[in-house]
Amino acid sequence: MYGLLTFILIGMKIGAHTICLPRFDPATYLKAVREHKVKKILVINSLFPNIYLLHYNMTVFQPTILHLVTPLMGLLASSSDYGPKEFENVHTIVGAAAPIGSALIQKLLQKAGKSILFQEGYGLTETSPGVTVLGRDSKKAKVGSCGTLIPSTLGKILTTDDGPKRNLGPNTRGEICLKGPQVINVNTVLRQAHT
Repeated sequence: MYGLLTFILIGMKIGAHTICLPRFDPATYLKAVREHKVKKILVINSLFPNIYLLHYNMTVFQPTILHLVTPLMGLLASSSDYGPKEFENVHTIVGAAAPIGSALIQKLLQKAGKSILFQEGYGLTETSPGVTVLGRDSKKAKVGSCGTLIPSTLGKILTTDDGPKRNLGPNTRGEICLKGPQVINVNTVLRQAHT
């Protein structure tokens, strides 16, 4: 749902063309990046493990935004096949689908050889398309942070011990509680499944 809502439908709205690769292969992906000089790249492997998508805008043939999952970031950061040339027109990298970690983010940004905005998001299947994202104004944010709540979303962190639940402050470990239009009401879904 995340990829469908966040990237595929947006790609359709802006008139982007989509290339579907039958399976992920590092050489095929690199060839597609170089041949199509993409405007926008998206790879989804958490929800649709056999579908890899490549968006590009027919009128602007320069890579500007890379939408990547963690394993693909690892490939780009560690493979000698990728260098500053593949990142020369990229201004933003968006990561989601799994925790990325600051070491991998730093390695990827160093590989690019220039300043690139890195945006990471957080969500769950039950909160599609997501609940937090590092916005465009977040260039000074902590690397590895998943950002702030998206519009119309409320959240709080509660204690996880056996006693009564208490609200916790920022930068504290605890249970995440979310409310918003994208959050699925699990009780409603379970009731509908049993009727």
